Parts: sequence; C-alpha cells; structure tokens
Amino acid sequence: MDCKTAQQKITSYIDRKLDDSEMEEFIEHVRRCEACSEELEVYFTIYYALMQLDKEENEVYNIKELLEKDLKQAEDRVKKHNIMRFYRRLLMTLIGIVAGIFVITGAQTLLTGSFEYTTLYNLFSVETEPDTWIQQSEQESVRQATETTERETNRKRQLIVTTPETEAAIPLSEITTE
Repeated sequence: MDCKTAQQKITSYIDRKLDDSEMEEFIEHVRRCEACSEELEVYFTIYYALMQLDKEENEVYNIKELLEKDLKQAEDRVKKHNIMRFYRRLLMTLIGIVAGIFVITGAQTLLTGSFEYTTLYNLFSVETEPDTWIQQSEQESVRQATETTERETNRKRQLIVTTPETEAAIPLSEITTE
C-alpha cells in the first residue's frame, strides 16, 4: 500500500469500515511509514477529542497510547479472522475429501454389487494378521505346486487295447493275462 492510499483509508479505519485484508495492509503500512502514522495520530486525536466533548468529562488522556491500543486490537482482530478463515478452509477441504471418498465408495459398491469389493473395505478390513500372510502365501504356493503335479500326472496317456469282437476300448491296466 502506498502513502496516498493509506491516507485515504484513515477515516475508514477510524470508522471501522475496512475489511480484514485492507485493515491488515493499512496497519502494516502505518507501522512502517512515520508520515502516515503521524497523519493517523492527528485524525485519531481529533476523532477521540470530539467523542470526549460529547461525554463532558474533564479527564486527561494519552492519545498516543490509546491509538496504540486501538491498532493492537485491530491487529489481533485481523489475526483472529485469518486463523478462523484458515480453519474454515481446512474443515471444508476435509469435508470435501470425506464426501469424495463416500462418492467413490458408493460408485464402486454399485459397480461391483457389494461393499466387500470396494477399495475402502479392502483398506480397512484386515482379516488376517500380517505375520500369517507369509504363511498363507507359502501354503498357497505348496497348494499350487501340488495342483500342477496332479494335472501333469492326469495327462499321462494310457494304452488302450481294442478287440475286434467288442470294438470297445479297454484300458491296458484292466487286461489281465491268464
């Protein structure tokens, strides 16, 4: 913010008409710029003096100290609003993520026909302990090897002998020699 803009916003500051971002820029500029700080002090003194005339109290005030308190309160208010805005955005982001997970899980449930086949279910349902996964993997390997050897054994060709009378196939193992 430049000095001209800051000086134009002095009355808005005093009347509390600046939004959070304007207030933050204004205070930052006034803290850095001595000329604008003095200008603010003059306007604040006039404003505060007029308010005290309406009250008809004859007390002595340290205007510089009152202005400093006012600036500090405005800074605190802006910081509080910024923190609240951050937490609101964080909350909305988390709600969006959770809603997205539910939508995706619902779509997977519709497509697969069962919740048990969704990514969410598989992610959180642990039916076995991690240590037994290795044992199950080994058992599965043994079972597959056994099935493979059984299939290969069943593939061996048997010699079939046919006789002209019956023309029926008789396995060689059933023929007995007498």
